[in-house]
Amino acid sequence: MEDKGGEKARKAQETAQRIVARPVAPGVLKLGIPLGLAMALQPTFDLIDMLIVSDLPDGKEAVAALAICDLVARVPTILANGISIGIELMGVAGAAWSTIGSRCSSSRPSSPATSPP
Repeated sequence: MEDKGGEKARKAQETAQRIVARPVAPGVLKLGIPLGLAMALQPTFDLIDMLIVSDLPDGKEAVAALAICDLVARVPTILANGISIGIELMGVAGAAWSTIGSRCSSSRPSSPATSPP
């Protein structure tokens, strides 16, 4: 029975091979289109919030409070996204680089000085 570390390394190796073997563009589009839509819709929601809040009796103060709250609410989201991307890249990138390195070293001809007799 394989230990958990070996199983995790095997899965990372399979993921890296799958990433290296497939074209990049479909994956980027699959991930990028929803992110782009979310990034475009968030300011729209903020503007609508500001229009609604500005009609309140203390509109200037309410809009200022809303702007501060929007910024404060975005900081944890940005940090969480950065941390999750970093963790993902650390796990997959190591396996991907080892896969690329093994492909490069296997395609490189051995020199007479280092080849076995």
